[in-house]
Amino acid sequence: NNGAIYIWTLSSSAGGDRPWPMFRQNSDRTGRYRMAARLASAPDSLYVMHQYGESGPEQRTIWLANGGDEDYDWEANASDGRVTVTPSTSNYETQSQIGVQISTSGLGPGTYGLGDITITATTDGEPIAGSPVYIDVTLYVGDVHHVFLPMTLSDLSP
Repeated sequence: NNGAIYIWTLSSSAGGDRPWPMFRQNSDRTGRYRMAARLASAPDSLYVMHQYGESGPEQRTIWLANGGDEDYDWEANASDGRVTVTPSTSNYETQSQIGVQISTSGLGPGTYGLGDITITATTDGEPIAGSPVYIDVTLYVGDVHHVFLPMTLSDLSP
């Protein structure tokens, strides 16, 4: 038999709060343990199309997610010098997206493999689950045609 009895002597004060023991594992009294941080990101790869002859870099965004309850520190590095990530380090609590800028200057028509962006995440200096993440970057330079499809909205309620 694994029964137990708990006895507390609670002090009482007029109009004040009474201390109460916590049976629910944490100070939030949620009844569950905090899940360890887990790194997730989107998209899984970047395929960027750039119109040949236009100046300026291409810009994209990588979104970070946390599959757990604890915050984590992250760092992002690009393997090719034409790819810049901003910011390159931060904390998930304060920053959940990474700006990616791809320099297209000096590139002729063609498809270029620009390596990958590596995102590593840690909590208290230790890697977390899902870390590191590798995001493959590919750049197409050439004729880019935009096709706009018609869209209709309808009320689907009965």
